[in-house]
Amino acid sequence: LATEPAQLATDQPQLANAQAGIYAQGVSISDLDTCLSGVEESLNQLSLGNESGAATTLSGVAATCKDAEPS
Repeated sequence: LATEPAQLATDQPQLANAQAGIYAQGVSISDLDTCLSGVEESLNQLSLGNESGAATTLSGVAATCKDAEPS
């Protein structure tokens, strides 16, 4: 049990790298996750009345959202 945290620390970066390249039905899961996170953040900014910040956030993820479209 004492060695498990060390093994987990070794495995986590490998898992993150594997997940970064995952595609499902032509959609990059990583790009989709980034896109949705940006959209969520911009909605939060809008709810706080920060229209400029929301627009900036959406502009920042627009290319990634386009990349997340199925091929």
